[in-house]
Amino acid sequence: MRERRVEYIERQCDMSDIDRTTGLIIACAINIHRDLCPGLLESIYERILVNALRKQNCVVFTQQPVLFEYDGDIYHDAF
Repeated sequence: MRERRVEYIERQCDMSDIDRTTGLIIACAINIHRDLCPGLLESIYERILVNALRKQNCVVFTQQPVLFEYDGDIYHDAF
């Protein structure tokens, strides 16, 4: 099943676009880390990274709710 999913994604997306996007995200994160150093709350880094990516014309969605099940329990709206 996983192989079919990967094939579907590869047909829908140009892998070079994914590589460029990944590189942009990593570059922004490294720059932020260099400028601010460690020690701030994760939410601060998240907001700054989102802003940096949006300045690069990226569409960014944050904290999207995820429904999942673990050990027989169903979790709604987890982030």
